[in-house]
Amino acid sequence: MVCVQVAVLAVLTGLLWLSRNLSRMSCVGVVGCGLFATYLNAVYLNYGNGFRAWFFPTCIVLLYAGIALWANQKVKHA
Repeated sequence: MVCVQVAVLAVLTGLLWLSRNLSRMSCVGVVGCGLFATYLNAVYLNYGNGFRAWFFPTCIVLLYAGIALWANQKVKHA
């Protein structure tokens, strides 16, 4: 499972690189891969951490997506 998580994190890194132009599809991909990597970490790699293993990474991923969408709207209106 560690190899799967590393592969997902590599894809996530590529999506983060693509999201620098504020693309909505890459933002959705970042959220999806981030949540999947968090799931792998919480369920298969760090057994029994429950809430802490989900809450903070999910907040970080959603905060990133929110900032990217907000910046996308600002760029379009400028």
